[in-house]
Amino acid sequence: MGKDCEMTLLNLRRIHYFFHHRSSWRRTRAFAMILPVGIVLALGTPGDVDAKPSTLTFKQDILPIFKAKCVKCHGFFLPQKKLRLSSRKKIMKGGEGGAAVVPANPADSLIYRALEFPVSDPRRMPPAAEKNELTKGEIRKIRDWIAQGAK
Repeated sequence: MGKDCEMTLLNLRRIHYFFHHRSSWRRTRAFAMILPVGIVLALGTPGDVDAKPSTLTFKQDILPIFKAKCVKCHGFFLPQKKLRLSSRKKIMKGGEGGAAVVPANPADSLIYRALEFPVSDPRRMPPAAEKNELTKGEIRKIRDWIAQGAK
């Protein structure tokens, strides 16, 4: 028997002791304190499972970010630098600077590099004057999407 099973059995024995050898008010109190621990031990913690990172998609995960923060300047009408961020096809085509995304390579992708410049750098996107800064979580999501192949 593994160490985890031995620990679970030990905890079950402790629960059994509280229910059968303590007064009723202590049983209720002990039950309230021990039940969550028992559930966690029985089911395991989320870290116990080897979680695969979820696959990010353009339509569900990235397009809402671009619509909220980027399409104002890089949308359908008169996109700056001829870069349109309103569809995956247009992003892959790129603008004046070339392809905006290099699938599976965030470091070489113009979009990700533009998001990573310091705030004082004029190449930073979106510009500080726009006051529409992407959160670290949004930037991480874009980086992960590119790293997963930008699908």
